[in-house]
Amino acid sequence: MTASTSAPSVQHENHVDNDIAVLFVDDDIAIQELAMLFIEKEGISRVDTSTSAEAALFTLDAQSYDAIVSDYQMPGMDGIKFLKALRGKGDNTPFILFTGRGREEVVIEALNSGADFYLQKGGDPRSQFAELTNMIRRLVSQRRSQMALRESEQRYRSFVQNFKGIAFRGRFDFTPVFFHGEWESITGYSDEELRSGQVKWNQIVHPDDIPRYKENGPNLREIPGFSLEREYRIVRKDGDVRWVQEVVTNVLDECGKPEAVEGVIHDITDRKTAEEAVVHNLLHFKALIENVSDIIAVVDQSGVLQYVSPSVTRILGYEEKDAISRSVFDLIHPDDAERLAGSILRVVSNERQSKFSEFRLRTKGGDWVVLEATGTVSDGFTGGARVIVTARDVTERKRIEDALIASEQAFHNFIDRACDGITILQNSELKYLNASLAKMLMFSVEELLGKPFMDHIWPDEVPKIEERYKRRMAGENIPSIYETALKRKDGTKLEVEINAGLIEYDGDPADLVIIREIGERKDAEKALKESETRYRAIFENTGTATILVEDDMTILLANEEFERLSGFSKSEVEGILKWTQFASKKDLKRLSEYHRLRRIDPKAAPNEFEFTFVDRDGHEHSISATVDIIPGTKMSIKSYRDITDLKIAQATLQKEKEERQTLLDNIETMVWYATDPETYGSFNRARAEFLGKTKEELEGKKLREVNSIPEEYRNCLASNTEAFSKKKTVHVEEWITTSKGDRRLVAITKTPMLDEKGKVKFLVCSGIDVTEGRRKEEELKLAAKKLNLSGSLLRHDIMNQLSVIMGYAGMAAEQIKNPRLLRYVSRIEMASKAIKKALEFAKEYQEVGTKAPVWKNLKDSLKEGLVGLNLVDVSLFTDLDDVEVFADPMLDRVFYNLIDNACRHGDDLKSISISCKRSGDNLKLICEDDGIGIPEDRRERLFSEGHGLQMVRDILMMTGITITEKGKKGKGAKFEIVIPQGNFRFLN
Repeated sequence: MTASTSAPSVQHENHVDNDIAVLFVDDDIAIQELAMLFIEKEGISRVDTSTSAEAALFTLDAQSYDAIVSDYQMPGMDGIKFLKALRGKGDNTPFILFTGRGREEVVIEALNSGADFYLQKGGDPRSQFAELTNMIRRLVSQRRSQMALRESEQRYRSFVQNFKGIAFRGRFDFTPVFFHGEWESITGYSDEELRSGQVKWNQIVHPDDIPRYKENGPNLREIPGFSLEREYRIVRKDGDVRWVQEVVTNVLDECGKPEAVEGVIHDITDRKTAEEAVVHNLLHFKALIENVSDIIAVVDQSGVLQYVSPSVTRILGYEEKDAISRSVFDLIHPDDAERLAGSILRVVSNERQSKFSEFRLRTKGGDWVVLEATGTVSDGFTGGARVIVTARDVTERKRIEDALIASEQAFHNFIDRACDGITILQNSELKYLNASLAKMLMFSVEELLGKPFMDHIWPDEVPKIEERYKRRMAGENIPSIYETALKRKDGTKLEVEINAGLIEYDGDPADLVIIREIGERKDAEKALKESETRYRAIFENTGTATILVEDDMTILLANEEFERLSGFSKSEVEGILKWTQFASKKDLKRLSEYHRLRRIDPKAAPNEFEFTFVDRDGHEHSISATVDIIPGTKMSIKSYRDITDLKIAQATLQKEKEERQTLLDNIETMVWYATDPETYGSFNRARAEFLGKTKEELEGKKLREVNSIPEEYRNCLASNTEAFSKKKTVHVEEWITTSKGDRRLVAITKTPMLDEKGKVKFLVCSGIDVTEGRRKEEELKLAAKKLNLSGSLLRHDIMNQLSVIMGYAGMAAEQIKNPRLLRYVSRIEMASKAIKKALEFAKEYQEVGTKAPVWKNLKDSLKEGLVGLNLVDVSLFTDLDDVEVFADPMLDRVFYNLIDNACRHGDDLKSISISCKRSGDNLKLICEDDGIGIPEDRRERLFSEGHGLQMVRDILMMTGITITEKGKKGKGAKFEIVIPQGNFRFLN
């Protein structure tokens, strides 16, 4: 059975995502339906149910849940066995035991078995299921946080394992607390040398960089949160000098003071070397541009220098006069001579300008410089045509070109290590891409190069991207940054942000595209939107009328509850009405002052207060208001709870309380309360008058203050303590001495009143003065005792005389021969036996009702009643439940007399059966036999003429039990004993 999903209406304080799936296990369908109703109403998105633990285990094999709520007592597998089965197979889903069984051992076993929470059923369903829902959210939140922490720790371990620098935490004296990474490869020192303190970091800093290294030391030690980034040199153990980059910040102790530093250190020697080379080349190139001019020379057809510009001195080291008339072939590198001669010949032959190949010339100092030259033939010279050569020293340029090649390689390395994906598209193909882009798409770089980029665009996005690409390549001005989606190798979707722009690549237009993953950002934006939605939902569904108020008292926002309370729509209220328009005239001045003070100091006015709210129709409402300032603003949020009904109820309750007190004061029974074993609460008039004091003199007083007689005080305290500790009604009789000195006996009932948690709130005590009744009872007991004593003495004397009479009658019968006299003696003996039997019955009957009724087991009473009976020729059948009857202690005589009566008067009696059965609310006990039965004319006087059955009736009557005879003549006697409800109880 699966519950339908309802949209959450309330967002709770812990901000747990309501996308929570719960499995509710309970064999009671009504409880399941109630749980689904309340839990989903509290915002849980899905509640599935199961009627047994076995079915729940089957369900959990097929799908998972965020939390499990289970009853304890269920058919088959109970809740704790269910929990153990889950934990036994490694299922750690949060588990809440939700049951009506509240024994402490059940709670302990549940928690020891892996339960996360335990909640007892009972009480108000709304608050109970609200607490259950909060438990679920709290558990799910904790578990999700733990899972996120584990993922974070995994990412951290991966980062640490692949970290190429040094991560550290150290004290201000440069001793390490923790470090990790490439310590030995960067410094040349072993980990042990650092840990043992043999080497400290400040000892390996290059001496020339120590002043700069220590420059910010005081800031790190003194300014909380101070951090810096710096570059400096270190001297390795082998003497090699390395450049490092350090990012460091201080760590604060519990008092917020710096106690250590932590950070990361990277070896940047290669980068520094490259930078210095580039800087050097750039400076050299700059100097060359600023100070060097081209060599201008005139060369004849044989290569002899006819003229050379002064720059030759700076470039080649020759003075002008030394260079003129020298053959250029004397200076050229042998490998370049043939190529240069050919270039000169081509210029002269073609009589046009020509660009020479690069060639090398030897300087005066013997070095070689590289020149790049152009030549133009000129006939304006004496002696024939000459070639005018403009030569530029490109030696340095050649060096710079080599450096640029290295720099370009470094740039490519940087691109390849960039976090964003970078590619160059030409004719829609991937002409270049870095490793990050390949990684994003789950391909290798080789698999992607030369392939169409559109193959990796998410299908729905292809038309849009194709259009943008064509328009951009056509030179249209379209947005360069936009969002789209790519398709990975495994078919999954990757949300990205693209930044594209036109460039030239290999001489043709191309599209440079930078691609950034935005999944996390999109998730954050989604979370922000959901958060705004949730807070709006909270505002609308707080259950109270809520408004947001500007500093000038204008209502900025109002929820639907405020609409219902005020009678105005939101459009009529928001930005138009002031909250003061809804306050009654008697409250307006006070509330306006609250508004003013709260904006000076939020604590200057109460956050909670009551006032009278006037709605659109002029109706007044009693309101409990909660108001607070929104931090960082002068706006306040006001929540109004309509307590009109509560006020009416309180007034009604007060009236009822007064009526109850009036009622109590007008009864003669004494009534009072005890707030704890030693303290009185309130009294009624009868109790106060009995003690001879006013109610005001008694209420709230201690027992010892009211009754200082030690024995009476101790007895009262003992019975109060018993009622409080056992949480049961106590019936006692206490002697109390009144203020007049009278000592009275009071029969008191002390009943504990429990709160919803089962704790005793107070005792309700009622008492009746039984002093006179007890005196009369004692007098009756004394009279009965005297009567019993005189009866016993009388029976004793009569029995003795009967023994004498019967003895002499027997002796006379042996000596008398006259038949008539023998009949007289026989009659005397029979009369004596009858008198003896009557005296024995009187002795037994005297005991009836003299002792208080008790609970008697029917089977045990029958067994006791059979003692002394001769059942040799009679079969006895019994069918009695294990039941107890509240009856006179002489209940066994009932069975004895009924069976004895059947045996003596049943004639051809063969069997007797005794059984019991329910008859409506009563219990019916049946004793029947198969004798001759009882004639109709004897039934009326059956229980009055025979001593045995009369005793049976009177014993039963003592506790309201009745007996009737319903047999038929010739078919046996049948006695039916009816035991009323409350006078019997089944033991099983």
